[in-house]
Amino acid sequence: MIRVEIQHSIDHLKNWMRETVVDTPIMVGPGKSYIKAEPLGVVCVMAAWNYPYYTLLGPVAQNIAAGNCVVIKPSELSPNCSMGMTKVCEKYLDSKFFKVIQGKGEVAKKLTSMKFDMFCFTGSTQKGKLVAEAAGRNLVPCVLELGGKSPAIIDETADATLAAKKVLFGKMPNLGQVCIAPDYIMCHESKVEEFVASLKHNLENAYGNCEKPDDSGKMINEFHYNRLCDMFEGHGGEVVIGNPNTFQDRNLKPSLILNPSKSSKMMQEEIFGPLFPMHTYKNLDEALEYITMEHDKPLVVYYFGKKNGSNM
Repeated sequence: MIRVEIQHSIDHLKNWMRETVVDTPIMVGPGKSYIKAEPLGVVCVMAAWNYPYYTLLGPVAQNIAAGNCVVIKPSELSPNCSMGMTKVCEKYLDSKFFKVIQGKGEVAKKLTSMKFDMFCFTGSTQKGKLVAEAAGRNLVPCVLELGGKSPAIIDETADATLAAKKVLFGKMPNLGQVCIAPDYIMCHESKVEEFVASLKHNLENAYGNCEKPDDSGKMINEFHYNRLCDMFEGHGGEVVIGNPNTFQDRNLKPSLILNPSKSSKMMQEEIFGPLFPMHTYKNLDEALEYITMEHDKPLVVYYFGKKNGSNM
């Protein structure tokens, strides 16, 4: 899949970089005008830890196809993958034009202070702001792929049983450490019982009781594990799937929390883990107002309901 996507990106860039003849404005005529794409120069590509190869290989391939030199910064949180990427790049890429730089946060900070011709960053919104700020100081472009709190809306016209299956499918791969995972659920009050019952049934069917971390996966490191523990302890809602000791002994049991406090970390920060906070609503406008007014623009929105008589 990655190979196909990289090849598609390369083919697209080749077509885009061809010279295109355009009309010459009368004020500067007579003459001929055309658009010619040229490499920017040296680009810094910084990847995320949750999909360390996927978020690195795509931007690197695109910049190679565009004729740029690339400084490659894998995530320090996935060190084995970073080492593997370093070995591959040193073996197959000319070190005069493509260089892998490993290191922790201070290395990334140092890189953003340098005068590259463009930055490509995949990661959190908080760190993305720092990259954009650094790019702005040097007046260079940046391409950011960031996270966000992506809601799943269960409308009163939805097939709640089907919606629960799809929410689970979107949330649990990589133990929720996915930028487009459903982050929280807005469920019409008439669908709560059906949705919860279906989610519980499918969780048990897929993962059993999740008595051990290996049953459903692990968090990337201790920091993110502790972050989720802190988030779970202060949610202020009702645990209807899982139990109040979800994180005891690092079990990381998938849990659904009904109506957590909207000021809690669980509802204010991106979760990136197996927690399912859910709020109920009476009408769709109420849910949409919360999504648009209480949070930044989400990365994606998942809507489950009926349009023209068919399920969406």
